[in-house]
Amino acid sequence: MKDGICLCVLVIAVLFGTQGHAMPEQPSEVEEIIIVFKTHFDIGYTDHAESVLQNYSGPMINSALSIMDKTRALPGDKRFVWTLPG
Repeated sequence: MKDGICLCVLVIAVLFGTQGHAMPEQPSEVEEIIIVFKTHFDIGYTDHAESVLQNYSGPMINSALSIMDKTRALPGDKRFVWTLPG
């Protein structure tokens, strides 16, 4: 019991004793953080290979390419961006 009390006192002393000794804040090189809802598309085994190929490679890719064409004249930060999982 006595050891438990000593441990609690030590933990509290360490936690509260270091509050005034925070490291000075360094300037960050990060200029922008982009939060993306979904960057990975995994259809798994949802259908036969031929059906998956027709459903996703045709309409999905064509739609993405169309959006890329429509946004081509916009500034770089407003254009369509294709993300790849890395």
